[in-house]
This record gives sequence, C-alpha cells and structure tokens, in this order.
Amino acid sequence: MSAASSLLEVPEIVCMIGHALPRRVQASCLCLSKLWHNAIAPLVWQDIALDDDIFARRNERPPLEGSEELSNIDIKIWQAISDMSNLQELTLVYPVVDEITLPYFENICTRIKVLWLHSVHMVAPIALTITFPLLQDLLISMYSNIDAIAFASQCPTLEIFQFETNELEPCQRLAQLLNSGGLPRLRHLDLELGSLHSDKDMASFIQGMHGLRKFESAHTIGPLSLPGFRSHFSTITEITIGIHRGEAHGLWQEVMSSCPLLILAKTCQISKNEVFYGAPWICNWIKELRLNLRLGSDGPIDAVTGTERETMPYAVLKRISELKALEKLCIGGYWPGKTAELVPGEGLELLSSLRRLKVLTLLSDTWSVLHIETAEWIQDHLEALEVLSGSWTLGNQMTRNAVALLRRCGIDVHWEGETKFERN
Repeated sequence: MSAASSLLEVPEIVCMIGHALPRRVQASCLCLSKLWHNAIAPLVWQDIALDDDIFARRNERPPLEGSEELSNIDIKIWQAISDMSNLQELTLVYPVVDEITLPYFENICTRIKVLWLHSVHMVAPIALTITFPLLQDLLISMYSNIDAIAFASQCPTLEIFQFETNELEPCQRLAQLLNSGGLPRLRHLDLELGSLHSDKDMASFIQGMHGLRKFESAHTIGPLSLPGFRSHFSTITEITIGIHRGEAHGLWQEVMSSCPLLILAKTCQISKNEVFYGAPWICNWIKELRLNLRLGSDGPIDAVTGTERETMPYAVLKRISELKALEKLCIGGYWPGKTAELVPGEGLELLSSLRRLKVLTLLSDTWSVLHIETAEWIQDHLEALEVLSGSWTLGNQMTRNAVALLRRCGIDVHWEGETKFERN
C-alpha cells in the first residue's frame, strides 16, 4: 500500500478532506468505504429540506388506496430525522404535524440551529413549556397555522426571525414581545407584513430591538419610526426597505451617510435630492447595492460641477463610484434624455473605480441597447466582472454583437426575456 493511499485510510484526514469538498461530492464519497461513510455522513446530513412531494399533502387530498403506507413512511422520515445527531438545519414545505409526529418535531427543534417552515399544518399544538435553546434562525410563512410569535418566544437565542402575516394581531404581539425584553439576541428582522401600513406600527418594532444588524421590510420607515431607527445606524450591516414617493424624505441619504458598517443595501424610488445633496456616503465597506430610481424628466441639473453635462445619471454614477468595495451593483428605473444610454463619455467611465465589481445589473426603460463601445469599455476596465445583465431589446443586432464580444472574454451576459434556446 502506498503512503498516499494509507493516508486516505486515516479518519482525521478523511474528515479534513470532506470539509473541503462540495456537498454533491461529499454525497458521492459516502459509497467509497465504511470509513469514508462514517467520516463524511455527519457533514452531509447537517441540513435537510423536505417538500410536498414527500409529505404528499395528505390532508388536502381524498383518501387513496394505500394511504396508510404513506402515513407509515411519514413517521419513518420523522424518526430518521429525529435520530440525526449532527443535524443543524431543517426546511419543511407542507408538513403535517399531528399528535403522532409532534414529539419528533419538538425533539428536532430542541437540537437544531436553523428552522424554515413553509405552509405548516399543525394538527396538534406545541407545548408552551418546551424551549428551543439552540434555534438561531427561524422562518414561518404566512400560510402556516402555527402561532409564530409564541414559537419565537420559546427560542431564547434567536438571532434571525423571518415573519410573514396578513393580520395585524400577530404584528402587535410581536411588538409587545420585543418591547418586554423578549428575543434579546435578535439582530436580523425580516418583515413580510401585508397589513402593516402604519409608520406607528413600524416604530413599535424598531424601538424594542437592540443592536439591530439586518433589517428587511417592504414598507417604509417614516417620521415616527425614524428616530428609533437612527439608534441602530452604528450596528446595521444589511438593510432592505421600500420607500414610497412622498414618504421618509431624505431617509436613504441619511442611511448611506450614517451607517459605516453597511455591506448590503436595497431600496426603491429614492428622490433626486437624495442623489444630489447631503453628506457623502460613508459606507466604504458596502459590497452589494440595489437602487430603483424614478428620477423624473426635469432635464440637466447643475448639482455636481455646475455644468449642463452633470445630468441625473451622471450624478448617480459619481456617488456609486466612491463605493470601492462594491461587488454587486443593480441600477434600475427610468432616466430620460440622451444621456440615459450608458456609454463611455456619459458617465460609464466613473465605474472604472469599482475594481472588485463582479455582478452588474442594469434595468432601465431607456437602456434598450447594449452598445459595442460599452462592451469594449467593460472588457478593458471592469476586470473582475463575471456577470452582466440588463433590460436590452431582444433581437437588436447591436446588442447581440456586444453580448458575443463579452461572452468571448468569459463574462456571462443575459437580458430579460432571453430564452434558453437563444443563450445556446
């Protein structure tokens, strides 16, 4: 036996190799030998996702011949998952939790760190005396009949809570829980609240949290919630918010100029004043930025250097060019006028400072053509770029020529509406 082959029989070395392998390769290595299976199996079975094909949504279908066998299979699945000592993450889609499977479900939840529940059907309620001491990441979809707030209150170490509902009562209970000191470690709150339209309701969530790091909401932050939100500026690293016309004027400019640790920011419909005026953006470590702009059709504005050339797109790109750590950039919206075409000489050259940019997405009503000179400039100046996508017109020969040029140099280029046949 060679020295190399003998090393591959050492359990510690096999474990080191297993940690470096992709998940799919790890699964293939399970069949190599008993040694490899025992060493790598704990790595493979750290996270599981079960969908409705397995659970078959029994309660939504009429009884079928052999359905008792399906029930037995369900129980065996629950038993197998419950026996996995290395399991850390579990995703369930359309699960049915009844009196028989509830003990397995509760046992699993006491040992894992991540639990995502989509459309859960709880036949039997969870005992409120049980706690889930290790659970750090919890997602409960709005189509689940589980009491999300009660469940979250039983997770003392919860850090990430993704909460969906169309009812106001759970929102109020969540606010009460936060304001009473519940969920003390919560740092990431993702809100998908169909009924939450009040800035007052938003304020009740914000003021009950401490050291907020990640915040996501489809609703705006207005005058009532903004003071509480400011207290988290020094700790926020990721923010995704919807800002609607006429609301929270100047908020985005304040966020970008007051959050030094920001690494991800997504918003919609920021105003022209937030582009032209205000303090410099200080989020020097930001890696991902998504802006959806509706900047109107007022024509050139001498906001930057006092010349007519400083139009709206140019000013936006100048702001963005200062974010040297950017790796992903998406710009969308409507920029009217001649300079809306993103070509060299009209602001595109400002992006040359983004040396780390890997993904660039341009979604605009007015960027209908990808010019060949734009493709050549990207090839020469954005050396780290891997993916370019946009809303260019299908069938335009100029766009096709530019796409072909970029693909030849290894950049993955695609546009909205492109079919798989066209890509091949």
